[in-house]
Amino acid sequence: PNCTAKHRVAIIVPYRDRQQHLAIFLNHMHPFLMKQQVIEYGIFIVEQQGNSEFNRAKLFNVGFVESNKMRDDEWQCFIFHDVDLLPMDERNLYTCPRQPRHMSCAIDKLNYKLP
Repeated sequence: PNCTAKHRVAIIVPYRDRQQHLAIFLNHMHPFLMKQQVIEYGIFIVEQQGNSEFNRAKLFNVGFVESNKMRDDEWQCFIFHDVDLLPMDERNLYTCPRQPRHMSCAIDKLNYKLP
């Protein structure tokens, strides 16, 4: 069989002072993503230093720029992810569709209902 990934996905995760969340996130995401055999992925943890207000958007931008420096070829798509959100349904594919999409439409904290 052809072992070439169909999608090259960069997952950008802003982070600061949430070591327990990060450990849970990585321990969950790697097995979850490895089951999706059609992707080649990289998880980029972008950590903010200092005591200034947490700037999630800036960390996403930094992650985008820095992740592109780490490959000779390009990532096909980027997923901007929070460290405290975990996918629970294996049908939630981390692939590169033609249109942008929101990966987390409902969370357990809200009983899987939109606010």
